[in-house]
Amino acid sequence: MSENHGYRYNVNKLMLEFPYYVNEFIHSKDTVPLSIASIYSYCLEFRKYLKWMNENNITNHANIKEITLKEMENVTKRELEAFVLHERLRLESKCGSNTHTSALNRTIAAIKSLYNYLCEQTEDEDGNTYMTRNVSRLIHIRKKSETLHYRAAQLEGKLFLEMKPKPF
Repeated sequence: MSENHGYRYNVNKLMLEFPYYVNEFIHSKDTVPLSIASIYSYCLEFRKYLKWMNENNITNHANIKEITLKEMENVTKRELEAFVLHERLRLESKCGSNTHTSALNRTIAAIKSLYNYLCEQTEDEDGNTYMTRNVSRLIHIRKKSETLHYRAAQLEGKLFLEMKPKPF
C-alpha cells in the first residue's frame, strides 16, 4: 500500500466523523489540489478542535458530526483563545517551551482555513456563504523568532548570487 493510499484511507475514515461542511472543505482541497498528507493533517486538527468544543460545553452533542454551522459561527473570541491556550499548554508539556510554536501555528492555520472557507468560499441554495462571522480573524499566528544570521543562512542556499566570471 502506498503512503498516499494510507493517507486517503485515514482521511476517508475521519470524514465519517465530521459534519457535512467539514467534508465539503476537504473535498474543496482535493480540487486545489492539496497533498493528501496535508489534508490528513487538517483532518487531525479539525477533529481535535471539534472534540474540544464538545468537551468544553461550547457544543453539547453525542458526537462531533452533529456540531452545526450556527454553533461554529457563534464561537466567541474568548472560547477560541481558550482552545489555543489549551493546545499551547498541551504542546509545551509534551514538547518543551520553545519547540511547540510551529505545531501550534499549524493548528491555528488549519482552524483559520476552515473558518475562512465557511465564510468566504461556500454557497448555500440562496447563493450566500454558510457563515458570515469569522471568529478566527481575531486570532493570530505567532511568528517563530529567528535571528537574522539564522535566516540568512537558510536563504543562502536558495539564492542565486551574482558571481563575476573568471577571466580567460
